[in-house]
Amino acid sequence: MHVFETWISAGDRKGEHILVELRDGGRPPAFAFIDYAYSMSQVWGGPDAQTGAVQSVLPAGRDQGALETMAEAIASIKNEVIDEIVTQIPVSFLPVDKRGTILNNLIGRKCGIRGLVGL
Repeated sequence: MHVFETWISAGDRKGEHILVELRDGGRPPAFAFIDYAYSMSQVWGGPDAQTGAVQSVLPAGRDQGALETMAEAIASIKNEVIDEIVTQIPVSFLPVDKRGTILNNLIGRKCGIRGLVGL
């Protein structure tokens, strides 16, 4: 999630925004981040909006392998797929001009995601 959160610039991360499921059997806990309104309304003001690595709020240290795997996965998403996902949001909720800004930022940031998360 840290790589994804950085990609969309969800910079307001804090403990209250995380749901944690503690698993049995010695497996690591599962995390789910919520509240993407900040990144979409505060950070996405224009094309080529600045972004930076989101502060990690995970209790465990960095899992380098997981970061690399997710960064590669995001970098390899085809632009057409990003477009298809974003254009599913109704125009009544996401006006066309804002949709274009979001597409521009997501597509522009994906090639630099490794550097944004310190890889």
